[in-house]
Amino acid sequence: MRFALRVFIVAVAAVVAVVLIKLLLGSDKSPDRVSKQFAVCRGTVEETVQGTGALESASAATIISKVKGTLGEPLVKEGEQVAKDQILMQITNDEIESLVKLKEAEIAKLEDELAELSKPAEERTDVKKAKAACDRAQNEYDKKKRELENQEATGALRLSEQELEQLRKEVEFARRDAELAKAAYDEALEAVTEADIQEAEENVTQAKLELDKLEEQAAGREVRSPIKGTVLEVMIEPEDLVVDPDKEYAEDTALFRVADLDTLLVRGRIYQTDEAKLDRDRINDADVPDAERPEARVQLSGLGQTLRGMVTYLSLTPQESSTGVGQFEVKVSFPTPPQGVTDGLQVSFDIVVGRADNVLVVPVRFVELEGPKAYVQKLVRGRPVRTEVRFGLSDNQHYEVLDGLSEGDVIQWETTTR
Repeated sequence: MRFALRVFIVAVAAVVAVVLIKLLLGSDKSPDRVSKQFAVCRGTVEETVQGTGALESASAATIISKVKGTLGEPLVKEGEQVAKDQILMQITNDEIESLVKLKEAEIAKLEDELAELSKPAEERTDVKKAKAACDRAQNEYDKKKRELENQEATGALRLSEQELEQLRKEVEFARRDAELAKAAYDEALEAVTEADIQEAEENVTQAKLELDKLEEQAAGREVRSPIKGTVLEVMIEPEDLVVDPDKEYAEDTALFRVADLDTLLVRGRIYQTDEAKLDRDRINDADVPDAERPEARVQLSGLGQTLRGMVTYLSLTPQESSTGVGQFEVKVSFPTPPQGVTDGLQVSFDIVVGRADNVLVVPVRFVELEGPKAYVQKLVRGRPVRTEVRFGLSDNQHYEVLDGLSEGDVIQWETTTR
């Protein structure tokens, strides 16, 4: 009885051991290998360069105040169409008007001075005054001289010796006055030089420039749109003007942002590693027809639209991005302005840098890259043979086959599953 019990216990232990071994072996089971095959066929490969950017208007303006003052209520609203030179707002500044009048009076005075300096010497007022003073002094001298001569010529002295001596002194004084007046007259004739006239002309010119600036500021009290377009933003809240209507805003205050949405373009960036794939000279040549420029497809993810345009600009030098990677600026223009989009919309885009139709293609995942070389597992009599292949264009899904495979060749790609 004891022997039978021992045999039973040993048998149970053996069964348990076998089960445990199978469980342990099952947990370490090697993964299965799955093979996928592809028959080399013909197709289209389109190589692109990716970038990101934003839509902007080729004609846009941030309108700022040209004069300080209190602001009137905006005459337009956001989204409203405006014409070029349309008045958008009025600014009150009474000081400007008085400054304009003062400057106009100053210019009139400077012009009179210039006109006076530019006259022939004999016609200038200062010369005329000097000539009149000279003539009076000469006449007085001549009169005194004749009186003395008459007294001395009569022989019978009507004046005492003392009076005669006094007359002689008066004659001498009159002679000196005449000489001084003649010297002043001669000096007045030569007082104005070409340099004086040039300086007067410069003073008039400078004053007129200052007047132009003042008049521009005066005109700036009417805030006008410099372009035809759409009001994208009114930058002064109307509520602020209601709360504090007498507040004086500084010159150069930003008031409106206007853009012509019929001339939208994309300004974006591509990575420095992709720049060599584009022909800069051809892109930046304004004489190249649109049909011969690289095609660009702009994805408007939020609107579910794709816009087709062409690359019209590629910068000469890269700029460092926030991540430290060099990027080149590009512009994408549209032959037909896009509808339903606005300035500032963030977009992504693809630039077509190469396209090959009806060429041999293989999927990217079937390719093994080793440095500059590429290999595939080509089936030869049912067995995979590592074969070097030369590729052309790639669209990130397929390679264009240039050499190493023929149409109908089968290549294999293996992966593992558990």
